[in-house]
Amino acid sequence: LNPLAVMASRVNYLLALGELIRVATTPTELPVYFADSILAERKSTYAGIEYTLKTTVGEFSVPVAVVEKGVLGKALSLIEECVHHNYSRGEFQERATRELGVLDENEVLALTNLFVHMLKLEKAGKNKIWTRVLKNSFAPLFMGRFDYVVGNPPWINWESLPEDYRNATSSLWEKYGLKARATAKQFELGKMRRDISMLFVYACADRYLEKNGFLGFLITQMVFKTKGAEVFRRFNLPDGSMPLKVLKVHDMVTLKPFEGAANMTSMIILQKGKHNKYPIPYILWKKEKRCDATNFTLTEAFKACSQKELVAVPIDDKDRKSTWLTAKLSAVNLFKKVKGTSPYKAYAGVYTGGANGIYWVKVLKKSADKLITVENLYDCGKKKLAREITSIEKELVYGLIRSGDIKRWSPQPECYVILPHTEKTDWQAIPESEMKVNFPKTYSYFTKFKKVLLQRSAYTLLRKGHPFYIMVDIHKHSFAPFKVAWKRMGSEIAAAVLSPTYDPYIGRKPLIPQETISFIPLKNEEEAHYLCAILNSTEVNALVRSFSQLGGKSFATPSVLEQIKIPRFDSKNKLHKLLATLSKKAHDLKKQGKEGKLQKVENEIDERVAELYRLSARELEKLKK
Repeated sequence: LNPLAVMASRVNYLLALGELIRVATTPTELPVYFADSILAERKSTYAGIEYTLKTTVGEFSVPVAVVEKGVLGKALSLIEECVHHNYSRGEFQERATRELGVLDENEVLALTNLFVHMLKLEKAGKNKIWTRVLKNSFAPLFMGRFDYVVGNPPWINWESLPEDYRNATSSLWEKYGLKARATAKQFELGKMRRDISMLFVYACADRYLEKNGFLGFLITQMVFKTKGAEVFRRFNLPDGSMPLKVLKVHDMVTLKPFEGAANMTSMIILQKGKHNKYPIPYILWKKEKRCDATNFTLTEAFKACSQKELVAVPIDDKDRKSTWLTAKLSAVNLFKKVKGTSPYKAYAGVYTGGANGIYWVKVLKKSADKLITVENLYDCGKKKLAREITSIEKELVYGLIRSGDIKRWSPQPECYVILPHTEKTDWQAIPESEMKVNFPKTYSYFTKFKKVLLQRSAYTLLRKGHPFYIMVDIHKHSFAPFKVAWKRMGSEIAAAVLSPTYDPYIGRKPLIPQETISFIPLKNEEEAHYLCAILNSTEVNALVRSFSQLGGKSFATPSVLEQIKIPRFDSKNKLHKLLATLSKKAHDLKKQGKEGKLQKVENEIDERVAELYRLSARELEKLKK
């Protein structure tokens, strides 16, 4: 879609042809096109089936027959000539009938309508390039199908796509079964993290790949490792009409082949027309030493890297669309003792919708009985915000746990968050009328940032029509007294128990984690410590590492809990109570900085969790390795 890239590719193509161009006896078209590979689509109209293309000057339609009978180039050249010489409708129709003899009367009529559209644009001074745009845009359609399709499609999350493009591709997301379904309350569409690379795989396999042909795409690894991409792992074209078989996946996340880009690179190779079979070969790439490999030959690159042969299987044996578990085959069998279902549900922490510098504050002093003076963390995000020092009602202020505030066995809150919600209002914000009466100082504070809050993409996409200060991920569980919390980024679960603590400024309140933290809400402290011990164990960490996105933002999302077999806490069970005691001990030792003693407690936790999952000492050792 970058015209400069198209031009450079055409020049390279021409240079590669070299001397062959000199002996060409007919005009040679360089088959590199300025086109969107997936956007042109078929549509039924009263005139028959047409290809349509949406543009800034309206929708263009071309009869399917014009493309399939191979006369698109000739037809567009004719339109261009007739527009240039200001032909009438009848004059164009007569020439098209005579010169495009393979088209029937209806097809010529549809083509004439396209000519009239172009003529209007010409008279309005808006034509110029549209016939060439059409020729390029529809070129992929008349190139036929191929034995091999290779590419590097764009990797852009649905939420980050321009609104026009979201609307233009909406029917394609629907057609290929990739569209997220919204719920009435939580507006899940923006939270499902659907990436456009998923759509490219399905659309290109459908349109350009011959049956039994092969497709190889560079693609974001999240399509294999996140719950939101489960529709992608269906590996079937619309209505089950044609299966897709994944032959191999290359995981290059730690290799980072794109210099300076923080993306999760992988490669998928699949075959059209064959049914998917597990386990699938999964090759894990690793750079053996730090080096600038941008100018390496392939041979040199292989020497600088290692490849570990793993296999991929769905984490849930009963759901072939579930997240992939990737490990050595022997470990896959071992994980069967640890994976399963859990009676507990995890959630994401509160999300401001990209306005942390407004909701996050530090407390400067108590200013009255129910008021505190706060300063917003105006410089903590990408947006430049005004610095504001003001008094607000302390009732809506809570201790905040950010990603940097949580470590294994240790939560250390450093600042605060304003929550214009209550346990009773759940995901909905406190109504404006109530805020004005009961929390006038806080309402006045938010009003100073009203313009910024209304411009949040999360607000315009997911919460439009609600109070301008509404948050995005918040619910009654956010206010639970106890929480087992862990960062959802990184490469291991490092959980800690968040307990209500007395704060000299705001009193005794539960701690509130931010959205980059996953948590389990609980009412019982002992149960929280029991769960914390299990989640911090080697057994659970090894399992989660096998099916999560290592190093990414989706490493340990709330959905990981759906794949871990955790028995419900039983206060009469000695093993359960012992695990809770060990977790409390670990929290105390961490606070005291006694790392040597803490290591012994962690080893004992591993042994007790192995007992819980009926793993032998040898099997535990295998998981540790």
